[in-house]
Amino acid sequence: MASTRYVYAGLLLTTGYLLYISGQIAFIDYLGSIANDSVNYLVMARYMGIWSKPDEAIQLAWQYEDFPVFFPFILSLFNVADSLLAAHSIVILFGAVSVWFLYRLSAHILKNEWIAVSVVGVSVLMPGYILGLQGILSESLYILLSLLFLYYYRQQKPDWLTALPILVALLSTRTIGISMLVALSLVTLYGYVRSGRYYKHHFMMATMATVLYIGVKALFAPARESHYIGVFKQFFADGTGIIEKLSGQLSALLDAWRSQWLIYWLDSIQPNHILVILFLLLSLAGLVLYCYRNPDRVMGWYVIIYLLVLILWPHPGQMVRLLMPVMPFMVLFAVYFIRSILIRLPGKEKITRNTLLAVIAMLSTVLPSHVHIHKRILIAEAQQIPLMQAMFRIPDWHEATQESLIQNAMLQSFMTIGDTVGKAEVLYYEPSYLAVLAGVKSAKLGITDNIKELRRRVTESGSDYLLLTYYHPRKKRGSNSGLTIRRHLDGIIREQACSYLHGIEIACLYKIVK
Repeated sequence: MASTRYVYAGLLLTTGYLLYISGQIAFIDYLGSIANDSVNYLVMARYMGIWSKPDEAIQLAWQYEDFPVFFPFILSLFNVADSLLAAHSIVILFGAVSVWFLYRLSAHILKNEWIAVSVVGVSVLMPGYILGLQGILSESLYILLSLLFLYYYRQQKPDWLTALPILVALLSTRTIGISMLVALSLVTLYGYVRSGRYYKHHFMMATMATVLYIGVKALFAPARESHYIGVFKQFFADGTGIIEKLSGQLSALLDAWRSQWLIYWLDSIQPNHILVILFLLLSLAGLVLYCYRNPDRVMGWYVIIYLLVLILWPHPGQMVRLLMPVMPFMVLFAVYFIRSILIRLPGKEKITRNTLLAVIAMLSTVLPSHVHIHKRILIAEAQQIPLMQAMFRIPDWHEATQESLIQNAMLQSFMTIGDTVGKAEVLYYEPSYLAVLAGVKSAKLGITDNIKELRRRVTESGSDYLLLTYYHPRKKRGSNSGLTIRRHLDGIIREQACSYLHGIEIACLYKIVK
């Protein structure tokens, strides 16, 4: 048994470094990307107004939001929604607190504290985990809640008083938390079919959590409730063959897996790329083995259901972010499989040492990306370039710099628009940006490739101004995106002002001719 003192020292070092590196890239007073859900969560948090009353711009933007409520509730409860710096800080905090509960859960399953610490080290030092803390997003809270639930629910007689509210919070943080409910139901069904045994506590937990979750949605959910149903309808309604569709989804999942381990993907085959694929095979083998050995435990089934949901998710560009919450479990399963194999081989007295050597191979894949992160931080600080997510996701330095500057300039243009429009209403692609960054009333233009529909939306909006930006926050590519749509609006808009970055048009404000 490892000395508790040294185990805790390892955990403290890991947590300290995680706080340091995530603080370097995420402890910022601006948004790290133009294309994520941070502003949507901030609108919801400010609307809840536990400590302050929302302004008119936030109240108008609320009607367009349809995200789960627990993460914005936490932002509002801790009074960090009005400060981007404070909101970023609490996301980092959730990511750091998860270290302890991942260690406790890993130690319980692997029966070895040092190996559990090594699982924690690999999981939280992945570039995917670190960069996942850069936005004001719900992933870090979701990871913490899933670890908390599985930790308190790990025994045959679970801590109901603690586990039940955690499960309801999990469901109310990200809708994919329903995977946990399905897992509880599957375990109940499996026990009944195989042995006639009725796992009453699993069934009761799932039932009570569902009832409470429905109650939370009825009381606190935003105005629109059909978002996720509509999303999954897209998977089956776009006319693509099922084989082609599944192939595309699996390819996106594979790319997301590689992106969790490596900060970006190169075309050439290198040893660490081969190791990443090997780790995937080990993780899947460990997942299957754990479920086989522990059919009455929820964790394995939860991860399986979670991955199956991702296969049906019709937005492949979101896979990196969506895969992040189960990566700690996948690392745990890989190490579980390695340890299970080593136990069956000669030299059992060296199992811990050999398992740790295998984990070092994982760390050797993860750690080189940290050199890249630190290098980008130093160069960006020296050249006074904002640390946007693009800075760490784009291999070419000049391309990463250009993209970061453009996105940051767009965000800056939102913050100054209030000086021009005053209390007038502005039509924009996504009202949440203007509500959060400028306190400006806004209506939603949305996305459409139909020119007649686009002109109708502008003329019938009732807004005084139209704002167009270099990118559409939700559609960076396409013929009718960003500033390009203005060619379809002749005669109904008149230019008022434009902002530029090195000669590039970043944002233009137009008066809507009525």
